[in-house]
Amino acid sequence: MLLEETYERQKVYTFASSFLKSKNAQSVLDIACGDGEGTNMLAETLACSITGLDLSEKLIRHARERVKRHTLRFNVGNALETELPDGSFGGIVGFHILEHFNEKDQVRFLKEVRRILK
Repeated sequence: MLLEETYERQKVYTFASSFLKSKNAQSVLDIACGDGEGTNMLAETLACSITGLDLSEKLIRHARERVKRHTLRFNVGNALETELPDGSFGGIVGFHILEHFNEKDQVRFLKEVRRILK
């Protein structure tokens, strides 16, 4: 990974952690978590249950192998249809997602986020 990408990831996840902490989020979903590096950054500062979700089985397998925390889990899933219960997360983060969807799927994605957010 490029140094610039690591620095950007660190900045956005630091901001997200601070915001979620201020809102006292008790459960957090990291949509499109990739290799779990950012999800792990959240777990370093938040004392709550955190789930990383990504469509790639390979990236989720990698995340599970390298990140081991009792408050953290990783699941394979589609951000457009997560199959998660309604209102199951107090906070949701997702970076660099919308640009991968067409306009119709952007709306679907935002509806799904709204559904699973408390």
